[in-house]
Amino acid sequence: MNTDRGVLLSVFIRVLLLPYPCVSAAPWLLEPPRRSGYVQGPAHAASGGPLLDGIMKRLSTRLLAGAAALLVLATGPSLRAQESGIPVGSAAPVVTVDGVDGKPVSLDRYIGQGPVLIEFWATWCPNCKELEPKLQAIRAKYGSRIKLVGVAVAVQQSPQRVKLYAEKHALPVEVFYDRTGAAAEAYDVPATSYIVVLDRTGKVVYTGLGGDQDLEAAVRKAL
Repeated sequence: MNTDRGVLLSVFIRVLLLPYPCVSAAPWLLEPPRRSGYVQGPAHAASGGPLLDGIMKRLSTRLLAGAAALLVLATGPSLRAQESGIPVGSAAPVVTVDGVDGKPVSLDRYIGQGPVLIEFWATWCPNCKELEPKLQAIRAKYGSRIKLVGVAVAVQQSPQRVKLYAEKHALPVEVFYDRTGAAAEAYDVPATSYIVVLDRTGKVVYTGLGGDQDLEAAVRKAL
């Protein structure tokens, strides 16, 4: 556990110190969510000019990314599965992510077609690593009865790194890359290792976070 936390602390430090151009790997941290009433226009441009905007973006990006790393660090690999993020009982949102080939793919192709398990993960996440054998066991036991989807977050990892990791470790999930952060926002993802299970109608029947989740019990909720 101490080793895992040490690794995460080093990630946190790298995030705070990384050069600004590298932050473009996580574009969903650069701008506030575009909710109703949020408009970018002349008033935004006049708020301080490109230089001030750049400084504020750089600062807010590092603080937000650092806070996200601290959240994972604080929870640790022993965090128990819990209902969090998108409410259980709600309809799964339809979002578009990137395939490992860079082409856009709508997750709507899976929703309502049968049970689906979605993991929001990262190559550097120790909790996600802990979930890998559990996902392998689910694939071996249930086969095509449930679709396994892995949505890699766009933080400190590139699509190429995600693809190579998935191939090297023979991940039993169909891998996608959340380049814009739209999927993470739509599912209200609190941290990596976040699992969402949908039943055959597309309704959320389980959410959980951490490496010690009982995925067997979670999947049974959807079958």
